[in-house]
Amino acid sequence: MATRFNPKPRGLTLVEQMFRMSTLRPEFRVTLHQRQRSVTWVGKIRPAPMSNEYTVQVELTIGLRPKVKVLNPELKVRDGATCLPHYYPEDKSLCLHQAHEWNSLFSVADCIVPWTAFWLYFYEVWFFTGSWEGGGTHPVKPEHQAA
Repeated sequence: MATRFNPKPRGLTLVEQMFRMSTLRPEFRVTLHQRQRSVTWVGKIRPAPMSNEYTVQVELTIGLRPKVKVLNPELKVRDGATCLPHYYPEDKSLCLHQAHEWNSLFSVADCIVPWTAFWLYFYEVWFFTGSWEGGGTHPVKPEHQAA
């Protein structure tokens, strides 16, 4: 009798994501939304020793990319700019990665939280210099140019 092999590995479950997050970032408060098949974490990130401390919300819904929002302090557009770089204004979430850079085998704790810290660091650099140094897919946009 032939054994069927499923070449596509299953992603991490919400419980596995919650366990990994509680291990690496125990200070983040967690809420499980069973009906929506999602989990939300809220915690603080300080991207560098001299940086502001940010309260962020990370929401993970099975089958969707994680969404990260900065709850406090409010992100501001610098003088002379028209918008925040690498930011989705329609839902106020951060653009942390390209679609192919995330999959459900990755843990939020190992990828999304560090990527958020990097985004916040580059946001602070951009806010003071006018140049987005964090890379991304929009190199011709004004925020990627030195002021």
